Amino acid sequence: MPANAVAHDPLPPDTRADKVIVMKKEHVLMLMRSDHVLKTYKIALGGDPVGPKQQEGDHKTPEGFYILDRRNQRSRFYRSLHISYPNAEDQLRAAAKGISPGGDIVLGDADAVPALRLANFRRCAGLSKVWRLAGD
Repeated sequence: MPANAVAHDPLPPDTRADKVIVMKKEHVLMLMRSDHVLKTYKIALGGDPVGPKQQEGDHKTPEGFYILDRRNQRSRFYRSLHISYPNAEDQLRAAAKGISPGGDIVLGDADAVPALRLANFRRCAGLSKVWRLAGD
C-alpha cells in the first residue's frame, strides 16, 4: 500500500444508516449513523440543480427533510430508492401557486435519469452499498 494511502475499514454487514445528507453544491451524498459519517459518494444531480425543487419538470433536486420511503429492485435503472418528495410543505407551496410540485424522485445508479444519481458507477456497486446501508 502506498505511504499516503488510507486504510478503509469495511463496515460490518449489520450497519445501517439512519440519515442521508445531500450536499448539492459539493455533489456529495453522505450516509450517516447518528452524527457519524458511514460513507460518502459523489453524485450527479438533476439537469438544473441550483435552488430547491419548486414544480414538476423543473429538473431541480429537492431541498429539505425527506425519507427514503420505497425500494425498487426492478427499476429499469438497476435499483432505485424513492425519496418522499413532496412533503407537506412542498405541497402547500405548490398549491398556493396553483402548480404541481412533481414527485417520483429517486436515488439511482449512473445509468439512471433521476434527480440524484451516484456518479462514476456502472451497474452500481455504490448503489448496492447505499441500498444495504439505508436498510428497510
